[in-house]
Amino acid sequence: MNKRLALLSGAIATVLLIPSAIVFAQGFENLIDLASDFKSLLNVITTVIISLALVFFLWGLAIFILSAGDEEKREQGKKVMIWGAIAFTVMIGIWGIVQFLLDAFDLSQEEPPFIPGVPDA
Repeated sequence: MNKRLALLSGAIATVLLIPSAIVFAQGFENLIDLASDFKSLLNVITTVIISLALVFFLWGLAIFILSAGDEEKREQGKKVMIWGAIAFTVMIGIWGIVQFLLDAFDLSQEEPPFIPGVPDA
């Protein structure tokens, strides 16, 4: 199962990164555009990973409920739910820390910060 999960996560990462690589290859006017596009890409990736963790948890819940008579499958469902909950909690925690740091350093503003040597857009 671990090999299938690794292959699936690799395929998902590839599908998510190919469009961003095409966008990055087209060039940017300045560093602010690059940072903005990277932030947008990270927001999409974070949303997808959080959604996958929630789906993983719900899948474990379905296994747990639907295998009421088979104790071995119920244990498998419990493990899947636990790992889904852990992944969900970690991703929400990381997202919260990043948002806190953005607010703490005042990087979440809409207008780009002043960077010496970079002309205003």
